[in-house]
Amino acid sequence: MRNDISHLPEEIQNDLNYISEFLVKDYEVSASNGSSSKQNCANITNIILHGCFAEARWQPDTEVRPAEEVYSYKILILVTKILPDTIYQIQEVEGQLNRSGEVEHSVEVQIQTVRKVNKLLKDGYLVYDQIRDRGILLYNNGAKGRNLFHMPHQPNAAKHYIRARDHFERAFPLARSCLSGAEFFRVRDHNAAAFMLNISAEQAYEAFLLVHILYYPYSRTLTDLRELSESIHQELQFVWAGREGRQSFFKLKSAFKGPRYTADYMITRIELDRLFKYVKVLHKLVHYICQLKFEELKAGSLKKPDKDWLEIIGEVLTNPKRELTNEHETI
Repeated sequence: MRNDISHLPEEIQNDLNYISEFLVKDYEVSASNGSSSKQNCANITNIILHGCFAEARWQPDTEVRPAEEVYSYKILILVTKILPDTIYQIQEVEGQLNRSGEVEHSVEVQIQTVRKVNKLLKDGYLVYDQIRDRGILLYNNGAKGRNLFHMPHQPNAAKHYIRARDHFERAFPLARSCLSGAEFFRVRDHNAAAFMLNISAEQAYEAFLLVHILYYPYSRTLTDLRELSESIHQELQFVWAGREGRQSFFKLKSAFKGPRYTADYMITRIELDRLFKYVKVLHKLVHYICQLKFEELKAGSLKKPDKDWLEIIGEVLTNPKRELTNEHETI
């Protein structure tokens, strides 16, 4: 793992130094408020930059992935002990950094222990591979230096297929069941229907991520899940394309907390009908792309399916016969 950020402009380097210093001090202060000696002694051992700014030849005009159309600092912090949410909330830390006015781009933070990351790598959770192989070590307070992660053998296509199939057979039918639940509430309770559609969309993205990277980032928002999924397959962007799509996604995202915590939350029949339309398209596209991935894995390849994205969109979004049922889909 590299530890040099000299390829980045000076203002970006200053931002990263500020972020590192802020995170280290903030975690120490939070740990001091812990209820046990282990919590009091918790600290950050490593801070790793990944994403677009970690690219060796990054330039401001470099083409980035769909999920990174707006540049952001993606940060993984490794700690000796993860503090409970009551004394340290990662979303609040992100908010403080993004509201500080001290950094030019938005900050996205993940927190984990080295032991947990190594276990995930060993179990085939491929999402950390790129961080391990292409990340930049911004801060190091541990003894392992650059060799933070073990180098396990990657699961071959056959093993990946078995794990991906098992994940899909659990996650995608649940997404379909939540859609059925939303249909039940459609004429009874608009707010409940919108909430169920939100869960259904989350489950669809979960199925997609588990099939492709054998990993699902729990406790992240629908926006996070969408961005990560779209960074893997840009075709998923077309689900929410256009002004109506953007508005519908915002309404869907707000349906997770709105119906439960906001007395004045409302969704009209027209808005709800649109959400059903978009979530059903998401299901169709996720199902189709996952089938392509399964075919590739069964053929012995870990590569992305060699199919033009326009062909995928055309096949799924313009084919009225491609409908899914609520029954268990076979793989």
